[in-house]
Amino acid sequence: MKKYEAILFDLDGTLLPMDMNAFMNAYFKNLCAVLAPTGLDANLIVDSVWKGTGAMVKNDGAKLNGEVFWETFDAIIGTDTTEAKKLCDSYYTGEFHKARAATKDNPLARRAVEAARAAAGKVILATNPFFPHQGQLTRI
Repeated sequence: MKKYEAILFDLDGTLLPMDMNAFMNAYFKNLCAVLAPTGLDANLIVDSVWKGTGAMVKNDGAKLNGEVFWETFDAIIGTDTTEAKKLCDSYYTGEFHKARAATKDNPLARRAVEAARAAAGKVILATNPFFPHQGQLTRI
């Protein structure tokens, strides 16, 4: 029998050391480059993403975070964002990997997770759900 039912780990800053400013700069630079073909202004993209993220923080759970984000994003952009949504989906499987340059390896992460697996029935990676599913998988 395991000593603990579950052990939770945080991703950002714990298992995945990062310079948050460098990460956000890389994230927005690459996202804006991917969305450039839509003709959207880079400043408007950044503003819309921040406001969409803020709306997700306030989400009471009545809607999925993705729904809340895109409703906010669409309202700010004010035009059809169908193409932007498609480009964002592909961004998280491709260009998003470039933001990894703002992260560092944690040499103790693997050992900590292995020790947790030996001690607990479940090992859970807990992180804020602000990125879409594919973005979360890429981050992991």
